[in-house]
Amino acid sequence: MNNCWFCAVLVASFVLGCTGRGGSVISTPPASPAQANFDAAWEASLDVLGDYQFRVDRLDRREMLITTFPMTGKSWFELARKDAATFRDALESSLQTIYRTVEVRFVPAEADTYQVKVRVAVSRANRPTIQITNTSEAYKLFSMSPETREPGSYTQAGRQGSARPIPLGCDERLAMKIKADIDKRLGRNAN
Repeated sequence: MNNCWFCAVLVASFVLGCTGRGGSVISTPPASPAQANFDAAWEASLDVLGDYQFRVDRLDRREMLITTFPMTGKSWFELARKDAATFRDALESSLQTIYRTVEVRFVPAEADTYQVKVRVAVSRANRPTIQITNTSEAYKLFSMSPETREPGSYTQAGRQGSARPIPLGCDERLAMKIKADIDKRLGRNAN
C-alpha cells in the first residue's frame, strides 16, 4: 500500500509540475532588417562554398569574414568539381599541384544590405622531388631518418628545399563565379 501511495504522489507531482507552470516563454526579438540580410548573405556564402567543396577554416561574424582551407585544384578529369573557372586552370592543376583559398568578406551597403566580396588566392606547391642519380645518393636516401626524408628538408647538391607554396596571385574568374552564385542564392543580380 505504501508503494502505491508513493507512486500516486510522484505521478501527481510530476503532472502538476509540468502543467503548473503558466509563465510565458521568453522569445528573442525579431532581427533587424540589417541582421536578417547579413544572416541570409552569410548562409548563402556557406552554402555556395560547400557546393564548391571548400572546407571552411575560419568563421568570424564580428570581422564579417569567412576563409577556407587551401584546396587542391580541379584536374581535367574531375568533372563534378567546380573550382576551376577555365579549362586552362583545370589543365594546370592536372600538371602541377595548385591550391586555392577563398576569402569572403561582407561590406555594409545602403538600405541595410551587405555586399559580398570574394577573393580567391592561388598558390603552387613547391615540394622538391628527391632525385637519385647515383648509388651514393640512393644509399643516403635509405639511411636517412624519416624526419629528414621529408621533401622539404632534403638537401640535394648543396641546396635546401622549401615545402612552402609559391603564391601565384588571385583567380579573378573563380572569384566572380563564386560571387555570382552567392548573389543568385540571395536573389540578386550579379554586380
